[in-house]
Amino acid sequence: METASEAGMSNTVMCVLTDPEGTHLGSSMDIPQTAGPLQLTQLVNKFLNNEEMLPYSFYVSETLCVCFSQQQAVFRIRPVNRCSQTIAGHKNWVLSIAWSPDGKHLVSGSKSGELCCWNPKKGELDGNPLTGRKKWITGISWEPVHLSSPCRRFVTSSKDGDARIWDVTLKKSLICLSGHTLAVTCVKWGGDGIIYTGCIPLMPTIARHLMHITNVITALERYNQAKGDSPEILVSGSDDFTMFLWEPSVSKQSKKRLTSKSLLYSFTLYFKSF
Repeated sequence: METASEAGMSNTVMCVLTDPEGTHLGSSMDIPQTAGPLQLTQLVNKFLNNEEMLPYSFYVSETLCVCFSQQQAVFRIRPVNRCSQTIAGHKNWVLSIAWSPDGKHLVSGSKSGELCCWNPKKGELDGNPLTGRKKWITGISWEPVHLSSPCRRFVTSSKDGDARIWDVTLKKSLICLSGHTLAVTCVKWGGDGIIYTGCIPLMPTIARHLMHITNVITALERYNQAKGDSPEILVSGSDDFTMFLWEPSVSKQSKKRLTSKSLLYSFTLYFKSF
């Protein structure tokens, strides 16, 4: 006949808690079979004398009764429950906004096609709004700081079908980049000095406009060091639930097609290849 003590032992498992390297956190112990990640996490925190309860994940050795613990990342999120400041100046909806890379300028574009330059420190308009666009602004992108410093130029895309380069100091349009037949939905000023634009058609298209750039040596060296020998890579998203990877300096054909069953994409980003 099974005694009460034997019955109790049958509901426990003898195991040893260790860290990912296999170092024992304590001696072997009998743990109830019903113990879950919460109870194991409490034990690990007690063994390590953690001042706060840190999260851990666990997995069991296939050959021995050893339970490995792995600390998980801790994310502390504070909700934003109030607006620190409101700055008025637009006459219509604000559809796009972008900080200059050096943090000295802020530009926003509205549905009426006007651009407002702001003084971030004072929270007020820096001169009169920039006009010239016939339809609403869909995107704003600044010239990277390693290509020009202090930051003065930025490019905008619009539903009127072109992209324009502006000078925030002169408060005027410098160049009009045309070539699209429909609305330009996004724009990015790449790290190599190339401006990428995307338009409405379902097939991804990229318009490239290479311009004369005066380089800032220090920032340019940092950029080239981070970029390495790999070409600049562009990723574009579309409303047909696909993303495309490109290497514009190598080929005009996409490098890879990424799909999703239900996510809608509408953006253009560039990054280096690692």
